Amino acid sequence: DVRAGAFQVEPDSAPPPPPFAGLFVYPAEVRFDLILAWDLVDYLEPEHIAALCERLSPHLARDCLLFCLVSNQAEIPAEPRHYRILTEGRLAYEPRGPARIPGPQHSAMALKARLPDFSLERSFLLRNGMQEYLFLYRG
Repeated sequence: DVRAGAFQVEPDSAPPPPPFAGLFVYPAEVRFDLILAWDLVDYLEPEHIAALCERLSPHLARDCLLFCLVSNQAEIPAEPRHYRILTEGRLAYEPRGPARIPGPQHSAMALKARLPDFSLERSFLLRNGMQEYLFLYRG
């Protein structure tokens, strides 16, 4: 016996989990003073930048620094680069392969809008077309 309203239509699939669900799970007492995001921001959708910081915020110490590099180039490597700190003030980075994708070219204003609990402390344009950002957590 099928009557209008007598049954419920189930959606074809469950809603997707929130970004970063199951990642960055730390004991409650863990606090970070520094996050080296390197060029990860270039590979995140704008709303995922905010979601990542929200996910980490319970573990950020007051005045935690967030360091990131954002490309101003039209194309970027298809995967985040591999970074190594060589000495104080010297950084080495290598692409993980030859494939390229369009660069998102996040502006300082767009990043600040996605990081409301952070203040932009410093920005520096590097010769290789990367914009270096240092944000300070004020949450």
